[in-house]
Amino acid sequence: MRSREAVPTARVRALLRAAACVLAALATSAPLSAAPAPALAGPRAQSAEPRVDVYLKRKLVKYGEPTQVVIQVVSADAEPPTVRFRGVPTVPGLRFGQYRSGPTQRSFRSDSRGRMVSQSSRTYFLPFQPEAAGEYAIPPIELEVGGKTLVLPIEPMELKVVEDIEAEAVLFFERDPLPERVYEGQPFTVAIRFGWLSSLAARDLALHLPWWGRLDGVLELPRVPRTNEGEVEIRSGGVPSAKAARLGKVKRGGDEFLGFEIERRFVATRAGTLDFSGMIFEFEERRRGAFRGKSYYRPVEDATMEVVSIPEEGRPFDFTGAVGAIEVAADADRRDVDAGDVIPFEVSFTGTGSLEFFDAPRLDRLDGFDRFRVLGTREEKTPYERVVTYDLVPLDATLTEIPPVELSVFDPREAEFVRVRSKPIPIRVRGAANGGDDPFAGAPEARDDAEDVVALRDVDAAPRASERDAGPDGPGGPPAGAALGVLGVGLALTTTLRRRARRLGDDALVARARRRRALKELDRALRGAQGPDALSAAFEAFVADRTDTLPERWIGVNDLGEVGDAADGALAADFSRVRGALDAARFSGDAAAGATADDVRSVARRLVEGGAL
Repeated sequence: MRSREAVPTARVRALLRAAACVLAALATSAPLSAAPAPALAGPRAQSAEPRVDVYLKRKLVKYGEPTQVVIQVVSADAEPPTVRFRGVPTVPGLRFGQYRSGPTQRSFRSDSRGRMVSQSSRTYFLPFQPEAAGEYAIPPIELEVGGKTLVLPIEPMELKVVEDIEAEAVLFFERDPLPERVYEGQPFTVAIRFGWLSSLAARDLALHLPWWGRLDGVLELPRVPRTNEGEVEIRSGGVPSAKAARLGKVKRGGDEFLGFEIERRFVATRAGTLDFSGMIFEFEERRRGAFRGKSYYRPVEDATMEVVSIPEEGRPFDFTGAVGAIEVAADADRRDVDAGDVIPFEVSFTGTGSLEFFDAPRLDRLDGFDRFRVLGTREEKTPYERVVTYDLVPLDATLTEIPPVELSVFDPREAEFVRVRSKPIPIRVRGAANGGDDPFAGAPEARDDAEDVVALRDVDAAPRASERDAGPDGPGGPPAGAALGVLGVGLALTTTLRRRARRLGDDALVARARRRRALKELDRALRGAQGPDALSAAFEAFVADRTDTLPERWIGVNDLGEVGDAADGALAADFSRVRGALDAARFSGDAAAGATADDVRSVARRLVEGGAL
């Protein structure tokens, strides 16, 4: 019988013998193949190819709802690789914007061995907006990531656009009909109205107007200010805001809406196609207790407009650009005058035509006005009326009326040139017996230059050295009395000749002094000029001074041939450009188109130096 202490000892020994057998077997057998140890994470392990994902933010959107394509680049490096995009997809019915990038995101984590590894990512967005309901396939996007060209995703991205049925019940969006065709120089109006149910509270709203600020070949005309309930600022696609007039509460289909209107007037300047498609009204309802409201999208029907050139066939020689439905009326405050008196003769042009962009009639070129003298003109312009006031002077006591004023106009409705004219105005001219003579004939021209005065202190009366040395009896010359007499005669003759030369206008020195003074006065006026009105007034005063006319005579004149000799073609072109820019800023409200004071100063100096003025 074994003791209790012997049992554990025997078990330990048996276990030791078994372990020795296993170790011996392992030592004599072939070595086992083991999997290679994982490579240590280091710089090369973090330089793996970046992962690029391209997908739609939403695959189902409402008609008009903006959405975007998302491009995400994930890299194991500390900085994401450089990404370049090669063009924007073109899909009819979808209007794409430009790529934009979000901020770089970085993250750090520990791997299985406890070491820190980094990861960076950057997300890019391609916004777009549906312009029609339907199903679309957006092609893969080609991009370059870290110098490697990729086309992702492999298959086109599927998008479904559905009508916002609810928006029809809570919003209204409408547009006035647009003409299918207009002519160059013909004004037209774009008017849109929109609103929402008066029972809804607006959290946010926007107008998506793709044509806003992007119409090519048009010039915006001054707006007619509204006086009803004021205007509000509305966000608009492409521009910071747009002014909308309040319409108050309006009825549509039995419901009451808060209504607004935007109206813009344009004039077409060259042939082409104008596109007014893709207009959408976006409205977000404010809901109590909700962080975000519910959005609605309401489109309006698309439209295009063709701009065609005015035909050359049948164009009159005196056509100056008047297009549209224009009427002419004339009036004179004074009708019983003396020959030589000034008659303020007002001619008004009204209608829906291009009132701002044609040359007013030159009365001195119209039949019947050869017995009048035009001293100057003044103009006043509003969006629907243009008034030109002529200062007329009757030259003949036998005159009984002011003749009609004619204007050649192209009528877009009939597509032909027509003539519109005012009615004659009866007048009575009381004149001298020699009726028919020009009351201005023979009148001396106004002169503001003082006559030169010869001061005796400026005359060197000392005798010459030869005369002084000869003595009283020598042959040096005539006696002193005779010399003084000759000197007096010479002074008198010189003064008389200078005065006569001044009267005849042949003194080159005087002419040069007047030119220098005119330039100095212009420079002084330009230094204090603020805005296109002051610049134009300074230029017109300068030309009037150099031509001895009234400044009003040169309002709107941009033909150098009417100012002086236009021998220099480049000078004539520059004069026309500067005058046209000043008029565009002055009469159409386009301040950006105006010429600068330096432009006016340069043209004026060249006019003087070139001999045109």
